[in-house]
Amino acid sequence: MMIWLVAAAIAAGVVAALLQPLFRQSRSSASRRSRELAIYRDQLAEIVREVDVNLIAPTEAKQAEAEIQRKILATAEPVDPAETGAAAPRNLSRILAVILVAALMPVGALAVYLTVGSPTEPSHPFDPVRAAAQAEAERRAREMATLVDKLATRMEQEPNDLQGWLILAQSYRAMQRHDEAAQAYQRAYELSGKDASYAADYGESLVAASETQVTPEARALFDQALEANPSEPRARFYLGLAKAQAGQAPEAIAMWRSLVVDSPPDAPWLPVVREMIQSVAGDAGIDPESIPATGQAPIIQAPGPTADDMAAAQSMTPDQQQQMIRDMVGGLAQRLEANPNDLDGWKRLGRSYLVLNEPDRAKEAYGRAVALAPTDVTLLGDYANATLLAPGPAALPPESVGALRDVLKTDEFNPTALWLVGLAEADAGNKQEATKLWERLLPQLQSGTPAHQSVQARIEALKATP
Repeated sequence: MMIWLVAAAIAAGVVAALLQPLFRQSRSSASRRSRELAIYRDQLAEIVREVDVNLIAPTEAKQAEAEIQRKILATAEPVDPAETGAAAPRNLSRILAVILVAALMPVGALAVYLTVGSPTEPSHPFDPVRAAAQAEAERRAREMATLVDKLATRMEQEPNDLQGWLILAQSYRAMQRHDEAAQAYQRAYELSGKDASYAADYGESLVAASETQVTPEARALFDQALEANPSEPRARFYLGLAKAQAGQAPEAIAMWRSLVVDSPPDAPWLPVVREMIQSVAGDAGIDPESIPATGQAPIIQAPGPTADDMAAAQSMTPDQQQQMIRDMVGGLAQRLEANPNDLDGWKRLGRSYLVLNEPDRAKEAYGRAVALAPTDVTLLGDYANATLLAPGPAALPPESVGALRDVLKTDEFNPTALWLVGLAEADAGNKQEATKLWERLLPQLQSGTPAHQSVQARIEALKATP
């Protein structure tokens, strides 16, 4: 009932506001004639006073009086009945139109509400807890956006920072800014020398940016990732999706059923894979069980945070979240000590330590990875980045130094090779050769950055040593 009283009050207010100018117009006409008559009377009295003090001749005074009296008569003339008769219907029609509009507004609003609204939906009282949680979520989103924008600005100044581009890409993906994530992943992929370990991330970002379409570029990236690691689950899933989008339903289902066979029972992607199998099979009129499910490469899922861990992290303070991340990284380090030949694991540990701003530990982790793959130039680039930020000597296998010298033969300004071969020359006592290499590297580094300062300090130390 209250809502109808409010609607009626609003309608009455609208009518009053619209009618007021019409009534004001009729009152203003009468009051204007009265003001004009008063002015003319004052002018007649003024002429009499001027004649008394000889300021105006009597003949001139009579002419002025005649003119003023003519104006008084014109003002006092009655309004033409024809004009009055024409004005009245106009005003009346305006009043009726205003009343009609004001009356129809609540009726129209009610019709719209009954059509698209929910008149039977119970009202929802204000929930201060929910409002506070929403405000906190919005505050965190704003802070996240600010931090990401700052990182993006820094990457413009340090365009060769591979880890920075990876962090920026992951941040954009978390914010569902897929186009920007794809651009950042592309930069990281190219800086890595098109390393296959980054191909799946880049391909996945391209799929998200193209609204789940597996583009030819993304397909090539997944092919590269799968060739390097036959158990890569994302590559296997998206290559199956590419076949489904190309109308090759049986082949897509076969790939996905193989992925199910090779996946751990609790793999988080299994519900999506099974749903896609049923959807594509249903559209194609195929019984998915009729397609053989053969395993290709068992997938060993890297331990990570559980759903409970992620839920608990939402209520943690920033310090608690940081500690949780450190505990997870520490767990990875312990597992690698038990399995020291896990090359990908050492790479992940090195990246994790760089994110935690612990370059000493990152250098050690990447060093263990380099020992397993001494001629992997992309890995040597990651190791070089860590050694630039961490003080102290760097140990390189002879095979690594040889591979880097080969790089300098074709690319004399390659920053990774200049830095690491310079370290090898300095350790061997070849100070002049190390200085020459680092002086070629220094202009490529952004002035004022830790990397630039590190190289500059090493050059000065070599020159100061007899």
